[in-house]
Amino acid sequence: MSADPILLSGSAVSVLALAEHERTFSVLEQMAVEVRRRSSPFLLSGIYYMQGWAWLARGELAEAADVLRRSGEVALSWSSTASAYTVATFAHVLIEQGDLVGAEDLLGQRGPQMPGSDADTLCKEADVALLVARARWHEALAAVEEYAAGVSPGVVNPAWVPWRSLKAQALEGLGDHDAAVRLLEEELSAARAWGAPRALSHSLRLLGSLLDEREGLDLLREAVQVAEGSPARLEYAKALTALGSALRRARQPTQAREPLRTGFEVATRCGAQPVAEHARAELYATGARPRREAFSGPESLTPSEQRVAELAAAGGSNREIAQQLYVTPKTVEVHLTSTYRKLGISSRAALADALADSRPA
Repeated sequence: MSADPILLSGSAVSVLALAEHERTFSVLEQMAVEVRRRSSPFLLSGIYYMQGWAWLARGELAEAADVLRRSGEVALSWSSTASAYTVATFAHVLIEQGDLVGAEDLLGQRGPQMPGSDADTLCKEADVALLVARARWHEALAAVEEYAAGVSPGVVNPAWVPWRSLKAQALEGLGDHDAAVRLLEEELSAARAWGAPRALSHSLRLLGSLLDEREGLDLLREAVQVAEGSPARLEYAKALTALGSALRRARQPTQAREPLRTGFEVATRCGAQPVAEHARAELYATGARPRREAFSGPESLTPSEQRVAELAAAGGSNREIAQQLYVTPKTVEVHLTSTYRKLGISSRAALADALADSRPA
């Protein structure tokens, strides 16, 4: 029996997403059209999950949350529980948004998983990430040991199984600095071999934050450079914030301000409240303040708000925009409301002129 082409495409698009390839979303959209034609809730839930995973990798947290919520709703139409893949990925989104209680509640709803399966591995990774976010280092170390034990020895790609960096953070939190550095050096080597910007910038950032001033700053600057031109906007914000924080600690407040300002602005657009708050606090510590443009004007729009606004300005209805972007009409409405507020307008008719104005509204 030949394999279902949709399932084969799912494997291919997973590789595209891990590689952060620009074709990821176009392939997913083509798959969604075919799955809707078949009226298959099982496959549609999987497509939404992969879209959510790809949005998370880019740092567009509102979009990730929207499609992952839809994935769970579709899954519940044919099963008593949402997909563990969806639960684990949605938990990561909530952690990035700063909703740790919501992430814990969500992870508590998952059903039992087959030990060693991909779903089990993803859920254990989310468990560790939540413990790290809460600085519960002893529990995180025990959980990451269990997580790492279930990873096949030949799987070293940190874009898929970042257990080394999670364990390193727990070890650093417990004071075992040398062991943390060794693990991050191993992960950085694997990330360089894989080459995808998000994973590489992530490893560079964490290792650079632990090393001495000279070597650490070099790695942090590389982390910023790697992420800057990539779609991974949240990782870019984290790298900028880490660089700015390191420069401030190195008594270079003037040099620290610009990366901290930009890190704050990018994190705010991503909806990553913990990163934005950290960047803001570091910026205040240098004696500076966030720019007003971070909160208003065309430059303050998130990438998704920008896309929705441009389509609305061109005459698209909420339903048409939702269908084109594979989000819900409610998400379009939320984006437009936020856009109106940032641009200082009150109607759809004013969008085109407001978007063309490069000055803060």
